[in-house]
This record gives sequence, structure tokens and C-alpha cells, in this order.
Amino acid sequence: MQSTGLFDKNGKEIFEGDIVKVLNSLYTVFYDNERGSFRLKPHDERWHTDYMSNFSGGKNFEIIGNMYEGVTDDNS
Repeated sequence: MQSTGLFDKNGKEIFEGDIVKVLNSLYTVFYDNERGSFRLKPHDERWHTDYMSNFSGGKNFEIIGNMYEGVTDDNS
């Protein structure tokens, strides 16, 4: 897993494959080779894939799991 260089609101480093909660929605962090940047894939299909930078650079993110182990935080 590759680091995004960003940290969540609890000071945890955010990696590709992490599941993050942003404004009560869940996203998986992935690297978009075409665009050369980390992006967020929403778990709710009503939302579109978005750039991480559109969400205050991680300040509003909370890591709650990863794509390999699923959601591991009981507060989700």
C-alpha cells in the first residue's frame, strides 16, 4: 500500500486501500494512474468518484478500515 502523504483527523497516515469516513459517507482511497492522483471511490453509488484534495486534504477524514479487512471501527 502506498501512502497518500495525508493524515486523517486522528493523525493516522492515510494509505491507498484505506476506507475513510467523510461527512458521514464511506469512501475507499485509490490511486488513479490516468489522472496521477489519489482519489476517493464512494461506497454509495449515488455519489461520484472524487479527488481527495476536494475534502480539505484529509482534515475531515477518519480511517475506519481498509479494503482488505473491511470496516474495523465500531463507530461507523
